[in-house]
Amino acid sequence: MTGAYRAISWPILALLASAALAGCSSSPRTEVAATGGIAAITAGGQPTIPRDEVDAHREGPDPFIFIRDATQDDLFESISLTVAVDARGQVTEAKVIGGKTNYYAAAEEAVRRTRYKPFLREGKAVPAVFVDYVQVLPRERPPARTLPMPAGSPATAQVTMTRTACYGTCPVYKVTLEGSGHVTWQGQSHVAIPGAVIYQVPPQDVSGLVERFGQAGFFSLDDSYRAQITDGPTTTLTLSLGGKTKSVKDYIGYAVGMPMSVEQLEKAVDQAAMTELWIKGTPETIPALKRAGWRFESPDAAQMLACGIQRMPERLIADLLAAGVGPNGACDGISTLALAAEASRRDTVKALIIAGADVHVKDPGGRTIAQIAQEQKWRDVSELVAKQR
Repeated sequence: MTGAYRAISWPILALLASAALAGCSSSPRTEVAATGGIAAITAGGQPTIPRDEVDAHREGPDPFIFIRDATQDDLFESISLTVAVDARGQVTEAKVIGGKTNYYAAAEEAVRRTRYKPFLREGKAVPAVFVDYVQVLPRERPPARTLPMPAGSPATAQVTMTRTACYGTCPVYKVTLEGSGHVTWQGQSHVAIPGAVIYQVPPQDVSGLVERFGQAGFFSLDDSYRAQITDGPTTTLTLSLGGKTKSVKDYIGYAVGMPMSVEQLEKAVDQAAMTELWIKGTPETIPALKRAGWRFESPDAAQMLACGIQRMPERLIADLLAAGVGPNGACDGISTLALAAEASRRDTVKALIIAGADVHVKDPGGRTIAQIAQEQKWRDVSELVAKQR
């Protein structure tokens, strides 16, 4: 491999790639028009809809659109296209606007085969025009040997997935699903809910997941797919079944011919374990914690809030406080209030003070929240602090 290839780092790759891998890529902005046709894009206009919306509307098991025809020199090549869809989400036009010409035809064909969920404006499905990307990947690397799936009941299976840190804000966590439907989440960093949550999913969901591992020929896959790229996250899938255990490590593996079925399995594990509840925080997070028997008033809950305060959505923070989570926890010795102020989360600081956070605690620099509010010119926070004294 060339020196230039070895020198590529994960932050650069994330900008080049068309999909967000575990939340690590940038989010180019995308325009959605209420009329069909590529001509509907306003000339010179600035896109107004986050690319995340396009990613969320793209259907299918793959994390992004791709073609497998890259030469060594074209690794990480990305073809950009203007795409028009009708109100049903079917592609009506696809026109390349950037990338190497030898991939134009294949990229346009790949997009035409893609389906999108209907785009809604004011509750109504509308035709849309936006920019999407096709990633040019190397051809899949076939397994060196073919091994059968171990005989064993899915009820006794165990599936584990771990995601490690990257140079950025990749979610770091481990999730384990048992054949009985028993799930253990362990969030570490860059997640809405750090710490442990133990809960239940339907056993048939785990059984279906194990079946997908079999369809992917999991035990025949290489043990590791590792690109010569720095600063990326590693995802490890492990399946134990019938007394045998197999692990596959994915370190930006699609760049070295890893079958896309591995990323599909990673996505399937996240879906079966409902990890979005804990990674991003959704309106269902609090009800899910209640079903799991989570002790909202425990010191562990207060610590969890502190460790997640810089990443949690404001709505989730409010719901946790309303459910009884204490505002005076700490993470690595730093108070919840100080951590919120450090992240310039003004509304969160106010919510914590209203919930009873101790306004006398100091941040690592020795400042109280009153001093921080004065420095930041947060008059409303200063007024709240004055009422607490």
